[in-house]
Amino acid sequence: MEKKNILNSVMQMAGGLAVGAVMLSSCSAEPDDSNLYTFTGFTVAEYLEQNANLSSFNQIVKQANYDRILSSYGSYTCFAPTNAAIDKYLDSLYNDATKEVENPHNGMDAPGLNGILTGSAKADSLCADIVKFHLAGGSRTDATSITTMDLTDKKNIPTLLGRSIIVHLDSLSIHGPYLNKPWVWIENLSNPTEEKTAVNGIIHVISSVIPRENDVVATRLKKAGRFSIFSEALERTGLADSLTKTKKDMTYEKCNQVSDHWCLPEDFESKVQYTIFAEPDEVLKANGINSFDDLVAYANSKYNNAQTWYDYMNLTDDKQARQPLGHTVNTGTTDADFKLRNNALNMFVAYHLMPFGLAPHVLTTEFCVVPAGRHGWTGDAYDYYATMLPNTLVKAWYVNKDKKVYLNRYIANNTLTDGLETVGSASMHGVIYAGNEVDIDNVENPLNGYLYPLKDMLVYDSQVKNGVLRERIRIDWLSVLPEIMNNDFRGARTREIASRDGANTGTRIRFPNNFFDYVRVYNSSNTNLGMNVRVNDGDKSYSLYQGDSFRGSGTADFAIKLPPVPEGDYELRVDFTLAAHFGMVQYYIGRTNDPNDMEALDIPMDCRMDYDDPRVGWTNALEEENYDIDKGFTTDKDMRNRGWLRGALSMVRQNERTNESFYVRFTTHQIRRILTKRHFDQGDYWLRVKSVLPNYPDAVFQLDYVEFVPLDVVQNATYLEDMY
Repeated sequence: MEKKNILNSVMQMAGGLAVGAVMLSSCSAEPDDSNLYTFTGFTVAEYLEQNANLSSFNQIVKQANYDRILSSYGSYTCFAPTNAAIDKYLDSLYNDATKEVENPHNGMDAPGLNGILTGSAKADSLCADIVKFHLAGGSRTDATSITTMDLTDKKNIPTLLGRSIIVHLDSLSIHGPYLNKPWVWIENLSNPTEEKTAVNGIIHVISSVIPRENDVVATRLKKAGRFSIFSEALERTGLADSLTKTKKDMTYEKCNQVSDHWCLPEDFESKVQYTIFAEPDEVLKANGINSFDDLVAYANSKYNNAQTWYDYMNLTDDKQARQPLGHTVNTGTTDADFKLRNNALNMFVAYHLMPFGLAPHVLTTEFCVVPAGRHGWTGDAYDYYATMLPNTLVKAWYVNKDKKVYLNRYIANNTLTDGLETVGSASMHGVIYAGNEVDIDNVENPLNGYLYPLKDMLVYDSQVKNGVLRERIRIDWLSVLPEIMNNDFRGARTREIASRDGANTGTRIRFPNNFFDYVRVYNSSNTNLGMNVRVNDGDKSYSLYQGDSFRGSGTADFAIKLPPVPEGDYELRVDFTLAAHFGMVQYYIGRTNDPNDMEALDIPMDCRMDYDDPRVGWTNALEEENYDIDKGFTTDKDMRNRGWLRGALSMVRQNERTNESFYVRFTTHQIRRILTKRHFDQGDYWLRVKSVLPNYPDAVFQLDYVEFVPLDVVQNATYLEDMY
């Protein structure tokens, strides 16, 4: 997605404002207050104490006992609301009539500041929550600072409360950056003296208390007001009841500690989040939908023949099984019918929901993407996500020339080309559907997920199955795992993980073997699950798709659930790393995670082979004598005959984006293995990865991405699959 630099906002405002630095890092489990000492210079706590305009926030900090923490070692970012902002916020809490039954006055004993400084348990908790939602960073003293000039649009800032703040940049705004919704302005641009660098962090003065949203996503949708029709459909289908959890009720196994990994603690609380894409009332009305009954009729018209292009596979309830897929109901029917999963309205709503939190900065990403204009690439970015309509995907497409993200954009013959090292001529890529633009500027982040307004109608129909998804589908493995998405691991940088860790690590994470719903480990004592995280700007990065990967070690034996694809014939590929420390693995596939029901795919793959091994046949296409004419096409065919492909030409190391020698197609860091060609139903499949070297306990495994390529793309009689 587009990254707007704050410099653009500054240049369009008064210009020339001196802007200091801000330290943004991730949340820490609980700050360490044991290392108090006397600084030369002022601490964050001392600045709050000495600034009269921040005295109210300072008293709240003291009430929560965070003055000790902000007087100690660390690298914190403190977003400090002014006294007027505190007064306005506390008045709104005390006068909140919606909480009069469940929590009168939000636990305050009196209006104003005194209402939360009287020592009641509820008020103390409120103070702590306010403070922690305005602090980022931790007790590490070597965390990387990020200047205000480096802030990018839609950046997530995980706070000590365990929730994130979203940064917004509006080039037309005279205020510069703002946080969350309703907008909270950072005052530093209009008054640079309000940004202060302390010896243990940065203080930013802000215009308002950052709203701490306690509503779950469905409740927030209803309260927003502009989604009244969709919200009613969400409730009457019963799907709102599926979006209420906030964390998993789990006790985790202990994971094996390695020096360069953050090993999640056994008491780690894994968040549960959801994502709603929803049409506002104005979009529905523009499509002739003015009421709930109109939406029912619309859903009936779109899904009443769904059985001809969608295989539900999950009709277990007897009443559902006796009714056709996408069955319609008349106006006035009881909600019992709408709650059937194969009801047309239920299917319509379910396709708008995702069983994980999809933050704006990872909806699509330019991280490790080859820039536009280099080797024929457009600079676009894709991703595909499973929805709560069983076994379906929605495609998110960042169109670089538009600087926008669209859902289910449909371009004829996408991922096919009529030329080498090009996406193909315009004549073969007609725009059949420009796509459903996601209103990212108005994303909301309630307690357990994200709410995105849409600008058009979203449906899963035959065009999605037979058009949008009839292309090479490349999916990052980390996008498949809800726990990665929900806990701010997806897209995290090493400095953020190091801050959460509280130690001198951060390059990788190690997970308990029972951490994931979609991963089944068969030998718990020998398989170590983990991930690579994205590097900090300027650091040497991995040659990985989107910069991070699912990675572990040991004599591995585990299965991971494959993402769902439309029913059809596919070539299944995985990324493959050849290196001496990667061992040898056997892949299997099955409809369940029962290893007895799985079949082996090909022969064991030896990761210790050299890239120019005759079994692989890799050559550096860029260095071939006739590269200008052939573009490596001949050796591409030779590799394919052996079951291999070069890496994609759209991928590059993040810190080497303009250096073609680091484009993955021209390096040995990532190649692809063709595992099988077969028919896939629109249902569950699991991929098993098993080490076949029992005496190689330190072997590494990596799953970066998976590709499903329809055979009519691979074997197209008119066009070639592109190199990207």
